[in-house]
Amino acid sequence: MTVRSSLATALVLALLLALARAFDVSPGERGASAAASDESQVVQQLAGKPAAADWSQGAKEVAAFGRHEGAVWSISFSPDGRYLATRSSDRTAKIWELASGDSLATLSEHGDYISCMSFSPDGRYLVTGSWDHTANLWAVPSGDLAATLSGHAGIIQSVVFSPDGSHLATGSLDGTARLWEVPSGELAATLVGHAGAIYRVAFSPDGRYLATASVDKTAKLWEVPSGALVTSLQGHTGWVTTAPFSPDGRYLATASFDHTAKLWEVPSGELVATVSGHGGYVICVAFSPDGRFLATGSTDRTAKLWVVPTAELVATMNGHDNGVRHIVFSPDGRYLATGTMENSVKLWELPSGRLIAVEGWQAKAVHDVEFSPDGRFLATGGRDGTARLWEPAANESLAAPKSEGE
Repeated sequence: MTVRSSLATALVLALLLALARAFDVSPGERGASAAASDESQVVQQLAGKPAAADWSQGAKEVAAFGRHEGAVWSISFSPDGRYLATRSSDRTAKIWELASGDSLATLSEHGDYISCMSFSPDGRYLVTGSWDHTANLWAVPSGDLAATLSGHAGIIQSVVFSPDGSHLATGSLDGTARLWEVPSGELAATLVGHAGAIYRVAFSPDGRYLATASVDKTAKLWEVPSGALVTSLQGHTGWVTTAPFSPDGRYLATASFDHTAKLWEVPSGELVATVSGHGGYVICVAFSPDGRFLATGSTDRTAKLWVVPTAELVATMNGHDNGVRHIVFSPDGRYLATGTMENSVKLWELPSGRLIAVEGWQAKAVHDVEFSPDGRFLATGGRDGTARLWEPAANESLAAPKSEGE
């Protein structure tokens, strides 16, 4: 590894530790326990309700799942919406059944913090990446360990399955990405070429390409499964933090510490547009489900909505208490949820950018927010060790049970 790469890796590690302190997710945190039986009754009744996605009047809590011994750092729905996975500062992940509210499995084989996780497209597997330099492949819902992926020399910062589920990719602070066969866990290719830590990996919708985002100020496009380099996207003057593909696979978006995002053509790597207007690092970007819009989140405490591919500004969402580190569209593209570095969440109506008030979110110290695949629910993960389920406030439902101690 070069001196430059070593320094970049050290800087990323320092940033990660600083972010962990900012999130207040120390290993000693204790989570509140949940009233599981009452919650199960509520969620079972909700499971039979027709789909509803009118979040314009806000959200209300309908269930809480709280058995982690530390903060819930992130959450993820399985593609069919049957299961919820939670990742915690207690160095475990859990698989929950949404219909019953039951905890089905605790994934505790890692030797350090779990830094990332992802469901396979068919929902049969969950992969977790860790600070212990390994990724584990788990069967869903049993939680049986199917394979351990070893070989990285640094924290695994990003994991993702290919669209057909035949491969998964890992991106590491060691400056490499790796392609693995599923479910065997056999190494298919090692992607070498970045001069610094890799922060995110993403597959194109057709599975032909893998994108990597790096602190070396570039993103790269690679062939799958060979791992051959297609092109290097150069032009940013700061770390590149993420690089998602548009839903149709025509474009790749990159976010950077240079205060901009960029749109690139796939697979040529031609620059299509530079998204300028933020006054701080651009931490996250996301395409709307129909690909018409791009949302960006920044340390300048704003999120912005842009037209694809012209980069025309549509709306600026102000009022965050700190930098915006997480953005997610609702499945129908009508709403955007944003999460900040001070552990709060906001919900916005699109394309107007109108803020939708949600009572109780700020009190929960929310770390992450995700929409269910059908858009009927929101799930949040919090500092108190719980994952909470929310539905549109306009829906008629039972009052939400409360966790013990609330």
